[in-house]
Amino acid sequence: MGSSRRFLNLIVDNGVPGCRSLYCVDPTRFFNTTHNGNGSGESKRLRNAAATCAPAAVAGNKKNDVSKMESLQLPNPIFNLGASRSDPNEPRKIDCFPLVDRRLICADHHRRSYLFEADTRRVVTLPRLHAPNTEDVDDRDCGGGGTLFVMERVPEPQPAAAAGVGSQFEAFVYRKPRSNRYFKSWDCQLLLPPPYVRDAATQTRCPEITSYGVVNDGSHVFISVDGIGTYFLDAESHTWSEVREWTMPFYGKVEYAPDPKLWFGVSAATNAQVLAAADLSMDSQPQLVGDCKELDLPEGWKQCKESQLVNLGSGKLCIARFLNARTPNVASSGDESVEQSFTVLTGVEVVPHLGNGSNGVVEFRMIARKSEDHASNGSGTIQAVF
Repeated sequence: MGSSRRFLNLIVDNGVPGCRSLYCVDPTRFFNTTHNGNGSGESKRLRNAAATCAPAAVAGNKKNDVSKMESLQLPNPIFNLGASRSDPNEPRKIDCFPLVDRRLICADHHRRSYLFEADTRRVVTLPRLHAPNTEDVDDRDCGGGGTLFVMERVPEPQPAAAAGVGSQFEAFVYRKPRSNRYFKSWDCQLLLPPPYVRDAATQTRCPEITSYGVVNDGSHVFISVDGIGTYFLDAESHTWSEVREWTMPFYGKVEYAPDPKLWFGVSAATNAQVLAAADLSMDSQPQLVGDCKELDLPEGWKQCKESQLVNLGSGKLCIARFLNARTPNVASSGDESVEQSFTVLTGVEVVPHLGNGSNGVVEFRMIARKSEDHASNGSGTIQAVF
């Protein structure tokens, strides 16, 4: 899975409209079972034993109990981000799109865009997006930090005879603006939509992009579309091609591990939402080859938004679960409860092992090492991890 990451980055809504903060935490805390979490020798919750998850033949192991885990205490933010406001009565909004190497592209409600670099604390002004951002905007990082693809998660159908590129698919591209220029700069380019958007068969519905990922060492981005199929986008030519009529067995972003040559993501199976692995090298519908339900949720706890997966390198992953639960109201003397949001971060390690020991074939196990939770309170709400 490549070299180990030094930081896990968190985008946090600090409660101020149109403002976000970037925090960085040491990812080893989710794998070091002796780590305390807050550095004070105390923890709000006791950690449960590690859970081992593997292919079906060895599955069925214990999971981490949400009620018995440490609380994640956020450090000081690396920097704070805020959308500008020309009219005091105008609602402010900011969208954040993670890049590689601890970089972040942000766009406000006026489509003004900026690049923030956590390592250097540098801010770069970017070209404006062509279309206003919506809640359904999603990002695709093609690797190397050279391009960020911004796409509507549920694109609206367009007439088959429509001309031009439309405004639902864009890309921030770092390149030479002309062949005679010596230096590269950022450009915001409109892209053609994938073919199904202008297909007559989809004009009466709006299929969702259910999963996406980077393939072929960053040269292509794939999207799987509910009920339609899977497409490749060439990161250089920005042209689309249909791969297969089947869809990936995942929901959301998918991460590739060079060793054991498997893809990891959240299972698309109804109500499953478990971390799973699949072999996508075949010419047929990919099948899950292993899964890992790393959390045991108490009764009444519900997932409130899409889980997120981060590849930390060296066989390690971090999965973020975003949950709602009713908790006792400490300000009340009665039995009153209030709804509270939690983010649970779990470190998962992919380790090889011999299957049955008879044929010498090396399989793998996913081991949930440690979970920590963060409650939405005065320190803000975790919105994204990367």
